[in-house]
Amino acid sequence: MNREATPNHVTEPDDSNSALPKSAPDRHKRRLILAMGTLIGGVAAAELLGNNGLAVASSYSPNIGQNVEPGKIFSVKLMADLKAICQLVIPRTETLGAGDVDVHGFIDNQLFHCYEKAQQMKVENVLTELNKQNEAGFVSLSTEQQMALLNRFDSQHKGIKNDLIDGFKLLKSLIVFGYYTSEEGASKELKYLAFPGPFKGSIPYESVGQGYGAFAYY
Repeated sequence: MNREATPNHVTEPDDSNSALPKSAPDRHKRRLILAMGTLIGGVAAAELLGNNGLAVASSYSPNIGQNVEPGKIFSVKLMADLKAICQLVIPRTETLGAGDVDVHGFIDNQLFHCYEKAQQMKVENVLTELNKQNEAGFVSLSTEQQMALLNRFDSQHKGIKNDLIDGFKLLKSLIVFGYYTSEEGASKELKYLAFPGPFKGSIPYESVGQGYGAFAYY
């Protein structure tokens, strides 16, 4: 469920031999769709980037401070839970984690501007359900207990309702989208090339060590 799992092969970007649109925004958007598709699947990536999703994402200014603030949709309590979840899904390693770079704020903003009320409620219901598991709330649990709960959702445990499973899938996709379009994720976690070289097809992942980001779009 986190970034420790890496692909075996990665396709290096190519400008010269592709049928990408010639305008820079379209070209970078296409690259971002391809990169996101590798991480979360093509259908999920297309849904995230549709409905003005990329424009909203690129205009978001993260709040990197330590204090958790109320969101446009979620209360302070749910935002704190969301930050903890983000940090568990993409933890801090040699680069900052998702919670460190305000992916929780990104998700709240993205849901508010790009999603209908029903989809917003699916994610809110996931956060509410996670809080029900402990009287003091999700953030009061140990890291091991938090991970056990998230893995129940991730494994689609038979006791979890379909709407909650769908909401968790959307939440995970938004975490990946928010992190890998942040400056930290796009320029440090992924490899960024402003002027990529020739197309090399599918090559062993360990030969490059990173996937490719689309930070130039921003």
